Amino acid sequence: MNSEKTTIGLKAAILSLSLLTIMAAAAVSPALAKIAQAFPDVSRTIIKLTLTLPALLIIPFSLLSGWLSSRWTPRKVLLTGLVIFCIGGIGGGLAMSMTQLLVFRAVLGIGVGLIMPLSTSLIADFFDGEARTKMMGLSGSVSHLGGVLFLVVSGWLACMSWRHAFAVYSLAIVSLVLVLTCLPEWERKKAQGREAFKIPGGVWICSLL
Repeated sequence: MNSEKTTIGLKAAILSLSLLTIMAAAAVSPALAKIAQAFPDVSRTIIKLTLTLPALLIIPFSLLSGWLSSRWTPRKVLLTGLVIFCIGGIGGGLAMSMTQLLVFRAVLGIGVGLIMPLSTSLIADFFDGEARTKMMGLSGSVSHLGGVLFLVVSGWLACMSWRHAFAVYSLAIVSLVLVLTCLPEWERKKAQGREAFKIPGGVWICSLL
């Protein structure tokens, strides 16, 4: 019975992370017009950075996440990413200037970048065989559900105030609690029986573009 409860808690923690990562940066897009009204002297291009800046920070910090997890414990990296996610996400609604808002959005991107690689590798690390396949399917479904949920709730909150729209990121607090209480410390699984190979230069060019 305890083992069953542990498994349910573990699945809930992993799926909550899947819910957060996809569409996290674009979740407040329904509030973009009201943000522009709140900062009338700021150009439209800068306003749109509210959505695009997090994605720019996700890229390098996704790479850094793997490097950090080899030096810290993966759970510590994940918890750090969730705390940063909460600060950057919820903090956007407290910004008093466009500069402050963009700083919080950049912080959000850092948090997502740290979480995203670990949220996908958790399934491979904790599940095998058919259970892994089912969790991969659930994770994909929950990710898309998160995209819909974030946008709908954010749009509803934005009708009251653009600041309220950032409250959708408070969902990360639930994930933080689940990870703290239900996710044990673990070691990343290493691939077996694979030879090292060099990535072709063309792949690096396409990735950079």
